[in-house]
Amino acid sequence: MIAHGLLMGAWTMQAATQVAAGDRPLTALRLRFRRYLRPAHQATVTAKVAEVAGGGAAHVDVRVESGGTPLVTGRAELALR
Repeated sequence: MIAHGLLMGAWTMQAATQVAAGDRPLTALRLRFRRYLRPAHQATVTAKVAEVAGGGAAHVDVRVESGGTPLVTGRAELALR
C-alpha cells in the first residue's frame, strides 16, 4: 500500500497542532505534495515553530520525509490561546 497525500497531510496536521492548546488551533494549512511514501519505507514527520506573530498566531513549518527525501512540505497557522 502507498501512503497518499491525504494521509501524510493528516500526519502534518497532527504534528503542527501539538504546539498549541485548544481543541481547534489550526486556522490554515498549505502543503506541497512532492512524492508518495513507498511500501515498507519509514517516514519522519517534523513540525517546527517558524515564528510567533502578533495577535496570538504561530506559523509552523511542517515536513514529511523518507530517507532524507522530502515527501510533503508546508506551513500551518495556529491560533495560540
